[in-house]
Amino acid sequence: MKKNIKKIIAIGIGISIMNGNMVQGFAAENNEKNILQTSIDATKGSGSITKEVITNESNSIINGQVVNSKPILTLENVIKSAIDNSDKLTLKSKEITMYRNKMDIQDKNNDFYESINQKVYDFPYDKLELQEKQTKQSEAFLEDQISNDITGKYNTIIMKQIDINKAKTNLEIKNKELSTVRTKVSIGMATDNQLNDKQIEVKSVQDDIKAKEDSLKNNVDYLGVLIGLNLSNYSLDQSIQYDIFKIDGSVDGYFDDKIDTYLKYNNDMIKEQIKSTNTKLRYAKSQVDIGMMTENTYKAQVLKSEDLDTALRNLINTYNTLANSIQKPWILISK
Repeated sequence: MKKNIKKIIAIGIGISIMNGNMVQGFAAENNEKNILQTSIDATKGSGSITKEVITNESNSIINGQVVNSKPILTLENVIKSAIDNSDKLTLKSKEITMYRNKMDIQDKNNDFYESINQKVYDFPYDKLELQEKQTKQSEAFLEDQISNDITGKYNTIIMKQIDINKAKTNLEIKNKELSTVRTKVSIGMATDNQLNDKQIEVKSVQDDIKAKEDSLKNNVDYLGVLIGLNLSNYSLDQSIQYDIFKIDGSVDGYFDDKIDTYLKYNNDMIKEQIKSTNTKLRYAKSQVDIGMMTENTYKAQVLKSEDLDTALRNLINTYNTLANSIQKPWILISK
């Protein structure tokens, strides 16, 4: 009879433990709701994905986000900071200023020589203007590259934060399961091996969280260096904005225009250099003919001019690569 009573008590305790976990789980589910919302503006062809967390704690919610009293640093702010902090863009700006200053100085020199009826030096304005335009375009492309790179790094941090939060929730679940197994072992409803397996499970999740947190810290620190800010003082915006890609007009015309825009000034610069080089080579050949230049010096100039052939080939390769990427986008997928 005593054995039966013990069994009834053990079963009752076991049932109460399981019911308790079910009640706690149900309460937790009602206390915290994670709602993934997708909104699409059909008129603008854009949308966003935001994760809204509703809790009974003292967190405030702004734009569907839990805010832990830190200011939110949006993707737009981060991109702007990265552009402002870019040494490469600073050099591009200085280069543009240099070309402008050269042309301004030459204009003043020309005005002076004209005022005293002296011959005006034949200054290569076209080449300088072309170099300025090419540098401006290069600066715009660099801004786009920075924007794309920073967007990827920003979103990687967001995804890792979300992943860590999920892992921590999983750890809470595993810890409760461990506590339950311990209780069951104490009343003979589970074995020591089961307890050991559950402890290993918990340790594995803890190690996984630690590795993910270390990786996240590296990402955050590196992004902070790129934008010149300490990101530990900010929260990142977890909403993701997107625009629906749409082409107005013909697809062929659209892509041809993009490729032409990318290659335009490179093509013009090479043409200009080829024209200038051919003129110099003709002059050098005439100097060889009258004995004012050695054949070896002439060959050295010819060899140097072949760099233009290499540049032209690289330009054609770039064009072909762009065209292939557009026509066969699957080739961009890394293996």
